Amino acid sequence: MHLYKELESTNTTAKKFVEQDAKEGTIIIAESQTAGRTRKHDGWVSPEGGIYMTMILRPEVSLKEASKLTIVTGVAIAKTLHDVFDIDVGIKWPNDLLIGNKKICGILTEAVTDYDEIKAVLVGIGVDVNFDEDKLPDKLKDVATSVKAELDTEYNRAEIIKEFFKVFEELYEQYKKHDFKYIVSEWRRLSTTTGNRVKVYTGRKVIYADAVGITNEGALIIEHEDGKLEKVISGEIEIIDDE
Repeated sequence: MHLYKELESTNTTAKKFVEQDAKEGTIIIAESQTAGRTRKHDGWVSPEGGIYMTMILRPEVSLKEASKLTIVTGVAIAKTLHDVFDIDVGIKWPNDLLIGNKKICGILTEAVTDYDEIKAVLVGIGVDVNFDEDKLPDKLKDVATSVKAELDTEYNRAEIIKEFFKVFEELYEQYKKHDFKYIVSEWRRLSTTTGNRVKVYTGRKVIYADAVGITNEGALIIEHEDGKLEKVISGEIEIIDDE
């Protein structure tokens, strides 16, 4: 485990460790980031008081299977915060954790490859824990928050990290055995997506539909107005009010 006062991005630093043949389970943690990133490649605001870390994993899986680690990690964080610390969080497909309708956690999973072979998978995690709302830019205050801002309580970040690793390790072992059913069932239990009207961004088009669940592989299932079901393997969603 490597702890830094400040980094540009824990994922960026983790890539350098991979180049130096860092072992599976190597952890990069920063008190703050100056250039944190999200799946959409925009900035992740990372002031002191949050949890910003990247795990280096080396599963022997395909790129398709590696993408499931986003689901595994989201479930592990949600279970930790919800079940261990009694924080009322929910998972928004595919990789966000919410308190109410505001984001408190994001996950960025990146594969380091050598041609078609996966050398490592970097799982970056950002959890907004112990900072006030004024640390967020005005443009984010309607969509993001921190645990402290919502609950007026500070939490021991080291304890959260410790408990997260316990939960993650159990789920990761199941994942490596290709046993995904329990992980998906826990995602369903902790989901804030299922049952909501959503706006789906797939890269090619925008779809308005109802989110009805996820498959055993982690794909989002949406229902169109004509009743037709569709699987969304990759994309982003926005939960919207019924019109």
